[in-house]
Amino acid sequence: MIARANPDGSDFEIFAMGVRNTHEFTFDQYNNLISVDNDGDHGGESERLVYLVNGSDTGWRTNWQFGKYRDPENNTYKVWMDEKLYLPRHEGQAAYITPPIQNYINGPTGMVFNPGTALADKWKNTFFVASFVGNPTASGIHAFKLEPDGASFKMSQTEKVMGEYWPRGLILVPTDPYTLRIGFKVGTPRIMGEFGNWMIHLEKIGKLERSLPK
Repeated sequence: MIARANPDGSDFEIFAMGVRNTHEFTFDQYNNLISVDNDGDHGGESERLVYLVNGSDTGWRTNWQFGKYRDPENNTYKVWMDEKLYLPRHEGQAAYITPPIQNYINGPTGMVFNPGTALADKWKNTFFVASFVGNPTASGIHAFKLEPDGASFKMSQTEKVMGEYWPRGLILVPTDPYTLRIGFKVGTPRIMGEFGNWMIHLEKIGKLERSLPK
């Protein structure tokens, strides 16, 4: 779920629910809230690109994860899979959920949006998503753009802009020019945190930065 509150913790409320293991979400230039959540580890499904509006329910329930439906006495009906709740809008879909924009890349671990005040003109109004899967060849950074489609959105462009390593998170750093800074893993786990001009190495080693191609 996505919650919001004031900085002092007051007025806490649930903004949106039904997402699964959302590592990051971001706002576009009009403050629409977009995210890519992780799938439920069931064969045949894929991660979802979701548009999160106040009060929305995108369908996931945590109890559909545990047990993997291996108990023949109790778990023969897979709600998530059999009702196709993980798919974009389709005929016969449950009316209570807000369906995803589309299914997208696997293993999302970080997400940022460039409204045009950073990076080259090519990347104006572009979302970036880090993909962390089983090997560096299949992992990397993906970029995509959205355009309005009725009350939701559809993807108008997508491309893989970096690969051959395991990204763990993304942040746009206010340098001159701006840099898309990446924490990633090579061989052993590495974690990176950044705050303003300070970099905090949470483990002893780890490469922290690559710039996007022009």
